[in-house]
Amino acid sequence: MDDERFTEPLLTKMQTGRHLVVPRTTITDWASRSLIHVLPSIGRYAPTMPLAAIAETQVLRGLKAWGLNSREITAAARRLRKKFGPYGVITQQLATDGVNVLRELADAGQIKQWERVVDGQALLPEIVDDHIHFIDWAPDGFPLRLRLRSYKNAGADVILDPRFGYGDPVFERTKTRVTDVTRLFLVGESLDFVGDEYDLTEDEVLAAIRVLSAERAVA
Repeated sequence: MDDERFTEPLLTKMQTGRHLVVPRTTITDWASRSLIHVLPSIGRYAPTMPLAAIAETQVLRGLKAWGLNSREITAAARRLRKKFGPYGVITQQLATDGVNVLRELADAGQIKQWERVVDGQALLPEIVDDHIHFIDWAPDGFPLRLRLRSYKNAGADVILDPRFGYGDPVFERTKTRVTDVTRLFLVGESLDFVGDEYDLTEDEVLAAIRVLSAERAVA
């Protein structure tokens, strides 16, 4: 893949962990097992995570949150790649054709947590939800823009789109960088002031603060 979504680094592992609320050590582990497509580092603090890798991380985080252990996540990612190609974890095809792959894993008893997927009441809706509602697709069937589930859960619509915010997560409505908003709050400004400054509601500002506070708790 020579598209910038796969080749242009946007965030470091630490920054990705902050915004997705995933420990950096977990991201490093997934990268070492080639579960996410991290780019080679060109410097100690240089970003290595393109949009594709960040999307992969969000999907794997969903599997981890569901309760799959490290071995099970690895088995799932590898089976999906075998079926759909190197970026099988984030292909739009997974939302439809992936049903059979997940059921094969459940039927084979390889992943105990997925046994209920056969009746369609357990994990499958979660996987489809991750893909349908949190990824905007390009015509080639791969992510064009990522909606960050961590912020949505906290009460704000935040996206990662290389066209905005220099590749940093931004509020979808205003295209304001999340880090700019939280930085202003951390220097001592009130919620009302920050909201007025960036045309955000108090709930949106609080969501950003909650997510970054949660990241510190799991780091």
